[in-house]
Amino acid sequence: PGLSLTAEAGTLQAPTGVAANPISGSATSLRVNWIHPSGLAPTSYSVTAGSQGCSTSYPATTCDVTGLVANTGYSVVVSSLYKSAWSAPATAVTGTTNPDA
Repeated sequence: PGLSLTAEAGTLQAPTGVAANPISGSATSLRVNWIHPSGLAPTSYSVTAGSQGCSTSYPATTCDVTGLVANTGYSVVVSSLYKSAWSAPATAVTGTTNPDA
């Protein structure tokens, strides 16, 4: 991630309004959601939290990152993909997993 694409239709922007919250009943997962960026409609999104991540296709705005450590804070970043170019990453947010049951 990190390249920006400019095309006739506009510029690919990073997602906005990123939030990362623990998933009820899980100590090792975060649910990440965001708002579609303005400009070009992305083809997909990539989410990273620590060494884990997930990806989803447009128009989805939610992705669950699994395999995390319980009761731990993670820097979470979302990027948009359009064809073969990535947007700059969205501003990182912190999400903290639930404690072990």
